[in-house]
Amino acid sequence: LFGMVTELYSTQDDKEFDKLFERIKKGEDISDKMENEIGKYLGDIGTAHLSDETKQTIRLMMREIGEMESIGDSCFNLARIMRRKRSNKVWFKDSLNDGILKMYATVDEALSQMNRVLGGHRADFTVETSFEIEHRINALRDSLKDQNVASLDNKEYSYELGTVLSDLIAECEKTGDYVMNVVEARLGLS
Repeated sequence: LFGMVTELYSTQDDKEFDKLFERIKKGEDISDKMENEIGKYLGDIGTAHLSDETKQTIRLMMREIGEMESIGDSCFNLARIMRRKRSNKVWFKDSLNDGILKMYATVDEALSQMNRVLGGHRADFTVETSFEIEHRINALRDSLKDQNVASLDNKEYSYELGTVLSDLIAECEKTGDYVMNVVEARLGLS
């Protein structure tokens, strides 16, 4: 879904935009259904007589699927913000585009690392790589927010543009938080 979100950001054609937006919406709906199906299955397993270790593993898996569904929600939220940006004819200058694209690339890096952790053996991974990426997402969020506030104070662009920018930045950072939560659950941390 996030790959489609980044594609949506640069889509110029209205029909392509609408088509891609609907695909993201459908993907988010599928993530909701998957969370419910997997959650129900894990819940059913959890009613059996299980060891404490197995019960803990199931709790961590439940957390993983909940956070993955939140990633789907966040992707759809990003798509909705971009639809609002488009319908209100809010256009970013190159420097703002560069900042958003850098944020997207960093979130994509976090998602790629998450997928590596999910696809591998827990013992082969530590949380440090994901923490480092999360730290860069947060630092980029802080930098972009500070730039946005300064630009709004200097009346370099409209409040509406500043709000759209702020919403995109905040939602990307939330996505990074959900990704970090998945990694922590997969690695058996808090």
